[in-house]
Amino acid sequence: MQVPVTSGLPEGQDEFEKHADLDKIVTDYLTKWKMPGGCSLALVSTTKGVLYNKGFGVRSVTDKDLNVLTPDCLMYCGSVSKTITSVAIMCLVEDSALTLDQPILALICKKASTGE
Repeated sequence: MQVPVTSGLPEGQDEFEKHADLDKIVTDYLTKWKMPGGCSLALVSTTKGVLYNKGFGVRSVTDKDLNVLTPDCLMYCGSVSKTITSVAIMCLVEDSALTLDQPILALICKKASTGE
């Protein structure tokens, strides 16, 4: 079954049409590397909101009752959270909100005691 590119997108957003080729890119990648599961991809603009949102493949390779991956499916992030946390910390360092030499416990205790 072919899922339309517009699935998961807000009504009236024409911007997603510029990203329609992503369907082929993602599908080709999953096929080339023989990925048995699936992935979800979203493009979000701070000014225009969701530009593209689509699921590819299946939710589970072991549970056949879990079917096609859609934009509404919950995903386990696994070790991805480490990367996101690292980037967030480096953004705070760039903004001089903290330094890499600061003891983390001091930051946690300060937040807990002051409610900041």
